[in-house]
Amino acid sequence: MRRRSCPIPDTAQPPRSARLNATVMDPIGRHLSQQAARPHGLVGRVLGRIWIQETARVNDAAVDLVAAAPGERILEIGFGPGRTLSRLAATGANVIGVEISPTMLPAAARRCPPLPAAARRCPPLPA
Repeated sequence: MRRRSCPIPDTAQPPRSARLNATVMDPIGRHLSQQAARPHGLVGRVLGRIWIQETARVNDAAVDLVAAAPGERILEIGFGPGRTLSRLAATGANVIGVEISPTMLPAAARRCPPLPAAARRCPPLPA
């Protein structure tokens, strides 16, 4: 005698799109999130280029609000690709920058030569 099995309610497999998200998109999202926190490698450089465009208006408004004067000391934490760092330095202010990502330092140095001597990589802070 052959037994027939009936599916138990609520045990159906999730839709294909949900399975795709769990197997492909979630790891990609985690990787991009890690890259945003500490950019490195090719993806970090690409993110740096994207950030220049995406954050330009906000950073321009911040530079205008700061209204830096020549000789004024300004600390920028997390200067990334250096766009705002160079704008602040152009005002004549003494700009100091701290960046956690070693990938962003060369990007900033290319964008605003010479990179202010005080712009250095910050060692990771304890959690």
